[in-house]
Amino acid sequence: MQQQIGGSVAPIDLLVIDSLAKAYYDLYVHLKESQREYENYFGLRDYYSLIKGIVRDTIIVKDKDKLYGIIRKQLKINFDGAYDGSQYLWEQFCNYINRRNIIAQYKCPPFNHLLDQTLRTRSGRYLMLIADNDSAIDYVERYINVHQQRQKNVVRTIVGSSFSGDLSSENAYAEDYNYRVSMDIIHYAETPITLIMRQMGHLYDNLYDLFNQNFAVSARKKYCRIALGAHYQPRCLIHDDFYCIVFIHKRDLDQYDSPFLNRFEKHTIDIQTLIHERHWLLSRQLYGWLENCLPNNLGSNFPLLQHLFVDYSQDQLCSLVIDACEQLNISTDDENTPEKNLQLINYCQEKLLRAASFDLPLTLSTQTSSECQNLIQQYYEMRQLITFGRFIKQSLENSDPSLRVIYTYTQIYHTIDNLPANIEEVKLSAFRTELELTRKIKRHYQ
Repeated sequence: MQQQIGGSVAPIDLLVIDSLAKAYYDLYVHLKESQREYENYFGLRDYYSLIKGIVRDTIIVKDKDKLYGIIRKQLKINFDGAYDGSQYLWEQFCNYINRRNIIAQYKCPPFNHLLDQTLRTRSGRYLMLIADNDSAIDYVERYINVHQQRQKNVVRTIVGSSFSGDLSSENAYAEDYNYRVSMDIIHYAETPITLIMRQMGHLYDNLYDLFNQNFAVSARKKYCRIALGAHYQPRCLIHDDFYCIVFIHKRDLDQYDSPFLNRFEKHTIDIQTLIHERHWLLSRQLYGWLENCLPNNLGSNFPLLQHLFVDYSQDQLCSLVIDACEQLNISTDDENTPEKNLQLINYCQEKLLRAASFDLPLTLSTQTSSECQNLIQQYYEMRQLITFGRFIKQSLENSDPSLRVIYTYTQIYHTIDNLPANIEEVKLSAFRTELELTRKIKRHYQ
């Protein structure tokens, strides 16, 4: 069998094609009989993409001795995600070509290598990243932004609205909101950017042709149709370097049908492969310090770290360590000295104390160690310094203020008195739609 791509002819052994097809059918039967929840998780689009990927890499590498390594990698690229079918396919494939001795010889690449290659080449299917929680998504989004900045690629993120007026039902957006966001996507698709989409729900139904990369070519330009409402599907220009990444929560996978899932290269986020060893060790050290804040003689359900620190999660500790390295200008390439590590830990501890609840000093008071008593004193001293008025003053004096989220025990209907003329208090609950909030912000800065 021969396939022509870009003027190059790539010969593919018929035994390879036949064995891959049989292995794919075996996977289909295996999922149908023993993994019914993933019965339709993979489809023929995944298989077609597998063959195209093998052909493309064979042309690039031009070394027949690396064929099996290419196949193993492409199996992981195209049959991964919430269910990893690549290992099963690889074993079946090796059985059909009578080469069981190479099963352990070729290892699948880790998640960070797959992600880096996808972001660098941008030549395959669009990417779907599956996560257990928002912290993992936030971390990977940050990783993608840094990676794309190095490649001089612009990144834009669209997050689905949670305003009641933008929702027609619990899982579907109103037509006006769909239209407005679809227009934004059409605008982005005309440019060479990396577009990240989160929590877009049923809006994805309007983008099937885009996700399928079902492009019509005219005058060397690519076009596809994107639905704007029920009866209007304009022909939209798609830039050659446009690339799309969709984040999905693992718990929500059953809400999406198989044709939607089959359009993407799918991977489950493995944060540990993305985190530098130094960052990981520091985050573990920080976690050990936090555990020491918990008394051993109280209940198993209270207090937890989630009670002591607002929005706490272990994944956020890694992000906090990375932020500390950036703020203190300490690179992973710098010498790993105890002094620098202590500086980073102290920075992170201060940030955590800023987001600590009133339960923290109460919990620490049940312990008699000098460290706990010092933390209690540090907690109250910090509370005297981080008043809301001080935050406002710092923001006004700083030409490039950082974004802040301020947690308070004050009731939301409590009036904040004596605000400066250029400070305006608004309550999110007063807005029914995302558009209303956007217009309010624009009017404030005009």
